[in-house]
Formats: sequence, C-alpha cells, structure tokens
Amino acid sequence: MLAKHAGAIILAGGYGRRLTKQKGLLQVGGLSIAERVIEAAKTAVGDLVVVGEAHLPPGTGVRVVPDDFPGGGPTHGLWVGLRALDRPVAVLMAWDMPFLTAGLLSYLIQSLEASQDNQAAVPRIQGRPQPLCAAYRHSCAEVLENMNRGVNVAMKDLLARLSVRWVSEEELGHLGPPEKLLFSVNTPRDLDQARRWAEENRDC
Repeated sequence: MLAKHAGAIILAGGYGRRLTKQKGLLQVGGLSIAERVIEAAKTAVGDLVVVGEAHLPPGTGVRVVPDDFPGGGPTHGLWVGLRALDRPVAVLMAWDMPFLTAGLLSYLIQSLEASQDNQAAVPRIQGRPQPLCAAYRHSCAEVLENMNRGVNVAMKDLLARLSVRWVSEEELGHLGPPEKLLFSVNTPRDLDQARRWAEENRDC
C-alpha cells in the first residue's frame, strides 16, 4: 500500500468563520482530526507536508511549509506543496477530513498512475467534484505557475485546464461509504456528526 515515490499535501487552510481556524486540532474519536489525516497519509505515501498556519500536536514529525500568500486559496496551497515535495505524484487533502483512509489515498494515486494521459485523479460524489481529496501530477505545478501560482484561482478553473481521471463513487464503494470517507468538518453540526460516527466505530 505504501507508495514511497509519492507524496501527500495536507492543507491547513480555511478561515474558521463557523468553527475555529485551527479545525485540524479539533478532537474526533480521541485524536485530533489532523492526527487522523496524518496517520492515513503516512501509511499511504513516502513523504508529506502540511501547508499553511498549523500548530500541530507534538510528536507528529511532519514538515510544515508556510503559505507565502495567506488567503491565496487551496490551488495556491497545492502549488506550494507540489514544489515543496518535488514528487512525481502527490495526493492533496484538507486537514479537516477525519475519515480519510490510506486505502482511499492509495487508490487515487493508483488511478492517476494507471493512465499516463491524465494529470489528476479526482473523486466525483453525487455529481460534485472533490478536488480537495485528489491525486495530482507534479506537472500541475507548471499549470498553476501560469495561473498566478494558483493565487485566488478556483479549483474548478484549475480542473478545467487539466486532463482529469474522474473517480466515481461506485469505484470507491469497496473502500467504505464515499460520503463518509470524504466528509469534512466545517460546522458545529459536522463536528457532532463526525464524533457520532467515531463513537459508533469504537463500539463495533
């Protein structure tokens, strides 16, 4: 399962209007969300970085790369991460996704590498692209460079310039419920739901 040649970019972004700005530090199932995300990434890839202003728990042993343009958006964070890792393929994820699994990340990497013509492998759930949990080739950094390094560029505009391998929810079904795997915590209600799911898993 470990893809030593690949990397992971964890975005510690978001303005925290509905929750704390440090959403990744919120506890779900006895761990911070960031710790859960980092654990999944470490199992799937050979190197990883966290991009943004992140005060990680002690002992995580993960490199944090400052965002040189705070507020530039996730596309700029992707550009920063791709350059920091310099790996042929990297999987991007937000640090507020508590139920990501190494299996999901590995599948996205494998889906991208199976086709040399594609620059990204992006899940599409209920018709909606999920670019904040997707695999990207390092060549995307050049595309972003030509788009002002991704500063204030919408993800949909980046995807429109890439050759994308769309990953359907039916494909992901063998890994678990897609709506849970790709669940992100943005509101107090989301946090309550995540904690309920984590408690249910603990009781099994």
